[in-house]
Amino acid sequence: EVPTLGDGRLFCPLDWHYVGRSWDGLHIVYAPEGWVVNVMAVNLAEGSIFGSRSKNDYWAGGVYATCKLVADHEFDGNLFMRGLLDDDFASEEGGPPGARHDYTLGLRGKGKITMFDYTGEIVGQFGDQNDDSIRAWAVALTFGVTFEHEWKPRVGLEYAFASGDDDPTDGKVGTFDSLYPFGHYYHGHADLIGWKNIHAFMLTVKAQPLKDLSIHLDFHAFRL
Repeated sequence: EVPTLGDGRLFCPLDWHYVGRSWDGLHIVYAPEGWVVNVMAVNLAEGSIFGSRSKNDYWAGGVYATCKLVADHEFDGNLFMRGLLDDDFASEEGGPPGARHDYTLGLRGKGKITMFDYTGEIVGQFGDQNDDSIRAWAVALTFGVTFEHEWKPRVGLEYAFASGDDDPTDGKVGTFDSLYPFGHYYHGHADLIGWKNIHAFMLTVKAQPLKDLSIHLDFHAFRL
């Protein structure tokens, strides 16, 4: 099963869904004091001998490291690589479809100071898709205040940006791919919006009236 890494914006098991994310592969967790390091190498999709797909597989691998040496704070760094080797991807400049190789490099910080909390995450993506180059990036920022009350009421703000493609014919893919995220947690339970080609604003109000029950109300505003 895919682990939840960081806030799940890039990797999560999607275990609320009737088909969760689980792949054949290797997942190693190394956890010395103050650190958690995840290393993965997985087969995302097996190549097919029959049908329209070629015999090539989809592969992914990478490392996600979290530092927890500072109390109430954590700092992450990650690098993931994918080889989507079937001929499924069109070129912006025309010609036959080809493969995609991409690299996703990210940094994240998260913490709490008294009643205030924050997160900040920035991710860059590069590689090649067929004959095109990939140059994309994304950022997510949150800020919240939790008030002293037995229900733990919290008011939070979020801004998330992910690049799109300025010119669909220039041979440069600018649309960010958020890999395998817990998307609707951040961009609405309707699952209409993803972390790509977007400016996303959210205001959230949350309370926890019972130990195992929380209630939240989210307001979203989206702009391509």
